[in-house]
Amino acid sequence: MVIVSWHRICKPYDEGGLGIRSMTTFNEATNLKLGWDMLNSNEPWAPSLKSKAIRNRKPISHHIFSSIWSSVKNDYSRILENSTWLLGTGENINFWFDFWCGEPFANRLNLPENAASHLTSNVKDFIMDYNWCIPPSVQLIFPHLNQILMQATIPKVRIEDRLVWKDSSTDCLTLKEAYIHKSIPGNNIHWANKTWSPYIPPSKSLLAWRIMHDRMSTDEKLMEKGS
Repeated sequence: MVIVSWHRICKPYDEGGLGIRSMTTFNEATNLKLGWDMLNSNEPWAPSLKSKAIRNRKPISHHIFSSIWSSVKNDYSRILENSTWLLGTGENINFWFDFWCGEPFANRLNLPENAASHLTSNVKDFIMDYNWCIPPSVQLIFPHLNQILMQATIPKVRIEDRLVWKDSSTDCLTLKEAYIHKSIPGNNIHWANKTWSPYIPPSKSLLAWRIMHDRMSTDEKLMEKGS
C-alpha cells in the first residue's frame, strides 16, 4: 500500500525524503543548463542559436520549431538575474542593463523601461586606453556615475568578458547546481537524520521511515477533520 507521496520521496533525507531526483525538476534543470551553455559555450551550436533566438538582449517571441526552446526561453531572465559579468574587453556587456558592476545602472538610476531600446551602449564604449571615459553629457545627467565605476577594475590586458553563475564555486553553472536551484527547499524534519545511520541496517531504517510518514499522514488527516 502506498503511504508516502512521490513528491515527498523526492525530497532530501533531512527533509524526510529518500533523496531520489524528481524527473520534473531534473528536466527543468537541464533546460536551465542548456540556456546557460547557449550564452557561454564557444561550440558552434551556441553562437548560432544565440544569433537566431536573441534579439536586443531578449529571446524572440515568435515560434521556433523546437520541443525545448519554450522552456529555455522562460529561463533566460532567470539566468541573467543569477549571473554577473567579469569585465574583460567590455564588448559583450551592456553598460546600462547587465550585472557587471553590482546592480545594473538602469535600476540604480531608475531609468524607464521604454529607454531600453535607446540605451544599447556596451561597456567598451566607455573605455579608452584602459581608463574610464564618460561623455560630459552623461556625467551631467548622472553625476555619481564615476564614483560607482571606481568599483570596477579595467584589465590591462585583452581578455574576453565572462559570465559567471553567482552561487557557483567554479563560476560555471553545473547540472547539479541547476538542479539545486530549481528545487524548492523545504523544512528539515527532526527525526530524519536519526533514521538513517551506518549503524542501522537499511531495511530497518526504511521501516522506521515508513512508520514515521504513516504517523505524519494520520496527524495531517486529524488536523483536517479538526479544522
